[in-house]
Amino acid sequence: MSQFCTPTYHPSSGDEDIARHSSRAGLSFYTVGVGFVPGIYTREHAARAQVDGFSNGRWKKAASYEGAVAEWNRQCELYHDHANELGSDLSSLSESPPSSLLSMLSLSPTAPPTPVLPNPSAHRKQPLALSPSLRMPTPHSAPSTPSRGSRITPASANAPAPSRPSPVVSTRSSLSMSSIEVVPSTRIPGQWREGDTLWGIEGSMMLFEDRYDLIDHFYQRRLSPARVMEGVVRRELEDFVSQGAQ
Repeated sequence: MSQFCTPTYHPSSGDEDIARHSSRAGLSFYTVGVGFVPGIYTREHAARAQVDGFSNGRWKKAASYEGAVAEWNRQCELYHDHANELGSDLSSLSESPPSSLLSMLSLSPTAPPTPVLPNPSAHRKQPLALSPSLRMPTPHSAPSTPSRGSRITPASANAPAPSRPSPVVSTRSSLSMSSIEVVPSTRIPGQWREGDTLWGIEGSMMLFEDRYDLIDHFYQRRLSPARVMEGVVRRELEDFVSQGAQ
């Protein structure tokens, strides 16, 4: 009995004649020593299909059929385990499914793993251990979820209202009133600065930053007839509005 097994010839369509295929220019033989279906093939794509996805697949190209057989013998000596062939060679199993071929090679499959039964207690919720840098927020610091239909108040609404400029108090003893009120503008509050335009009504003891606020005050209190003054000199405006209020 020869020490090498006999390769199986797997010609593609039209390549059944070995001598004719060998005489064609540019055509070769392909030896698959370890793969899904080992043997000698005449087309590269057919040989690649036997080793693609096969663990430790072995194949090689040869220029002649004799060279392909020599390569087969070399791979047979290196990779084939004839002790597990049970009295048969690879040629008798060339059409067997890939799983049967593994029993004749050193790449025999291992026993299937023993299934592990699920442990119901393993699915119970376990307390989550957090490192000091990953502490969960305390209940009082967690943001409360607004109820449906409730109005969400922006953070800026809880901020203290900006202080409005306090009325400028006149210290001149010539006035009968202790102070003359400066009414901030309702459209642009707090925009008046020293030297800006102010408006006043004679005898009203107040100055207005916005002339539209002065007009509203004028008509709401039916101050007719009355004199109105516009200016940028604060002292002149205070003297004007203080007239009639002595």
